[in-house]
Amino acid sequence: MPYRFCWLLATVVACVLHLMLRATLLSMRGRPFPAQQRAQLLHLWSRHAVTATGTRASVRGPRPVSGVIVSNHLSYLDILLMASAAPVVFVSKKEVGAYPLIGQVAALAGTIFLDRNKSVVNQDVATEMDDTLREGCCVAFFPEGTTTGGTDLLRFRAALFAAPIRLQVPVHTAAIHYKVIGGGDASELVCFWKDHVMVPHLLRLLRQPGVEATLQFGPSFVPQGGKEPASAREAANRAHSLVRPMLVKLGAFDQ
Repeated sequence: MPYRFCWLLATVVACVLHLMLRATLLSMRGRPFPAQQRAQLLHLWSRHAVTATGTRASVRGPRPVSGVIVSNHLSYLDILLMASAAPVVFVSKKEVGAYPLIGQVAALAGTIFLDRNKSVVNQDVATEMDDTLREGCCVAFFPEGTTTGGTDLLRFRAALFAAPIRLQVPVHTAAIHYKVIGGGDASELVCFWKDHVMVPHLLRLLRQPGVEATLQFGPSFVPQGGKEPASAREAANRAHSLVRPMLVKLGAFDQ
């Protein structure tokens, strides 16, 4: 476990330094730091971070290159797994920005922070999502709005589906499933939910023999336009109906 922890810490620090250096060099030249470049660097370092946690990742299906990606949400590992599979910009709760090191990585990687206590229309989230999507970068978010133990799929929140409707870009669906090597309880050892605390949970995870992670990319669709918020709710429901069968097939829960 000490080896894995040191490896993971070194990877996160290296990622922060790489992003900071790139941002500084571009700033000195009077140039912006494009979302696509930020996503590419996060993609590079996430691949190392996934390995450092002892996770064996299996990615199935075609990897999206633009548009929106939506998935079920189980753990902080979801971020690393998704970013290691494809260059993406995440929409995340603003509290993540306050996490030591992780918050710096998130901010430097272009994460779009969402205040869950406010309506999306009263924040800059919509504009930031639109700008990122127009750059041709993938935007990923977890429409359940929280993590779960993986025994069911919560109803998808609709607000963030307005962005792909506005820009008429595809919504790509994905499903994430974990198994602990050696037969441990993934709902406790991998899933970060209930009253779990980050550091003790992470240390317990790193003590495990390893984790088998499956990221299944599934069907995509371009949501139909229409009057809000009904069109966003329709898109959210459609995405939910595509993600759930993938999780059933992966053995997350019964039909």
